[in-house]
Amino acid sequence: MVLLQFLGGVLGFLAHICLIFLIIKCGKKKEKDDQSFASWILAGIIDLVVAVATINANGNFYLPLFYFLGSLSIALTLLSKKQSHWEPWDTVVLFLVFICLIIWWNTGDTTAIIAGAVTSVISFIPQIIKTAKTKKTTDWLNWLGYLFFLFADFLSLRGGEDNSAKERGYGYAEGILSIIMLCLFLYNFLYKNKNGKLNADFK
Repeated sequence: MVLLQFLGGVLGFLAHICLIFLIIKCGKKKEKDDQSFASWILAGIIDLVVAVATINANGNFYLPLFYFLGSLSIALTLLSKKQSHWEPWDTVVLFLVFICLIIWWNTGDTTAIIAGAVTSVISFIPQIIKTAKTKKTTDWLNWLGYLFFLFADFLSLRGGEDNSAKERGYGYAEGILSIIMLCLFLYNFLYKNKNGKLNADFK
């Protein structure tokens, strides 16, 4: 069980590496993307809250821990590229992060894990909308990254000892997001692949 949890975490980190390569690829081609240090550092804070709360609860912590390391790596990559703009939605996510911390302080680890998982899903809504609206198909690095995310979530869920929040709550939340994104990628490929352009949008 622990081995599956660990492998899920490692695969989740590799998924983030795929997105880092996509950032570098966009930079070399001088393509515009909307990713920023602010968005990813907030995502990393959410992952860290879930990871620490899960460790305290003696639960399945590898997935959120490696997601935190991945988010931090992407944030630092974007910072090095001077992509550190602040979007209005980042303010909403920052507010939700504070709510998570308050919940954690007042109610304990299990509730913090649930709050963090819900916040992670809510923070992802703009990316889902953007991907659904795009008129371009998806870069292969995006496909690879989110396939890694999906398998990472699956391994983490398989490694969980039960269906409690500390064992599988975060894996379920992230798995749902991975499935949604892959379905949108497939839709874009089947119905929007008319001009052969690649979509550089990601998480």
